[in-house]
Amino acid sequence: MERIALVGHSYIARLEDDIKRGHLDFGINLNLPEDYLVGYFGFRGATSSSLVDSPQMQVCKEWKPHKVFLQVGGNDISPVMSAVDVVQGIRGVADRFLDFESVESVIIGSLFHRTRPRGMTAEDYNVQVDRVNKFLKKFYQQDTRVHFWTIRGLVKPSWNIWTSDGTHLNNSATMKYAQQIRMAVRCNKYR
Repeated sequence: MERIALVGHSYIARLEDDIKRGHLDFGINLNLPEDYLVGYFGFRGATSSSLVDSPQMQVCKEWKPHKVFLQVGGNDISPVMSAVDVVQGIRGVADRFLDFESVESVIIGSLFHRTRPRGMTAEDYNVQVDRVNKFLKKFYQQDTRVHFWTIRGLVKPSWNIWTSDGTHLNNSATMKYAQQIRMAVRCNKYR
């Protein structure tokens, strides 16, 4: 049984909630084959630093995942954090997972543009997102245990993917997000 941990901020927590409430056309295991078991370890507002020392991290470790899909960093971006600082935080979380005896690989999901970030303009926020994604992609290009996954269609959306808050994914975007996680997990299996 391949144990897949989905870990991160509100995108993961909300994905789990939407599936449990029947708002998405996915089962709790994201309709992956029977030899997969998916666990959700997300909490709203998570940053790289708050995630590392969170109860979710300890519970995840005890759950013994083989693979981790990590969605974090979007809440780290601020006027006082450089893209390099954000990347270092994400790398720190990925490294922590690699220290788990059970973890074979970590997949880092790309950060998303936002229309209404807190504390800065959307333009400034989105420039930082692009920098972080570029740095992560380059840094992990040759890594055999950590992979950067571009969430196709959602990083720089050409359609309205947001709820009214301009930060969280609407229902159709959440469906696309879940599909991309499924693809990342399956593609990563064959690397």
